Amino acid sequence: MRKEERIEALKRYDATMTVYGDKLPGDGLQELPSNGDAIRNKHCMFRLSNILFCDEFALRFCRTATRAELDGNLINERSLFWDDVQAAFVDESPGNHERNMLELNDDNFFSGIDPKMAKKGHSAKKLFAMWKEVNKNYVNAEAKFVSSRQHENDFRNFVSGRGDVLYLRKWLQIRQYSHCLLYYFMDSALT
Repeated sequence: MRKEERIEALKRYDATMTVYGDKLPGDGLQELPSNGDAIRNKHCMFRLSNILFCDEFALRFCRTATRAELDGNLINERSLFWDDVQAAFVDESPGNHERNMLELNDDNFFSGIDPKMAKKGHSAKKLFAMWKEVNKNYVNAEAKFVSSRQHENDFRNFVSGRGDVLYLRKWLQIRQYSHCLLYYFMDSALT
């Protein structure tokens, strides 16, 4: 970059800082949206997965809903379970707590991910929506992966670059009984 180009870039940066100040993305000082939820960052889904699959929540998460609960649409973002998940998500746990660790850090696909850097201001409703989103993406990737016309043995090639989907798969492999979760939420009848 030539000197004149560098000077021009610095002037644009100064002008941007004058206009937007502390509201630039990634600085940790963003204002909350009008609904009160924090803006999600790349670390949030990994922290949520750690919480959902930890010993404290995994069995409750995998509990099969009764037909009456499904028919009555009683399982939703307002359930006590999601309130408990939200309380765990916003909890300021020590840095070495399981919620803050990248539990399955055996893959360079997750480089730059740090669950303790997740924005903590999410509501139970937003966390439930985040779960539904990653679950939907997982179900789509799984369908492509097991398709008979695919000649690919690596699941990562079907996640469209989404590390949270690959992380979910790794958790499901560890918690083998958790496959019931996918079928539990696959029906979007629980919205």
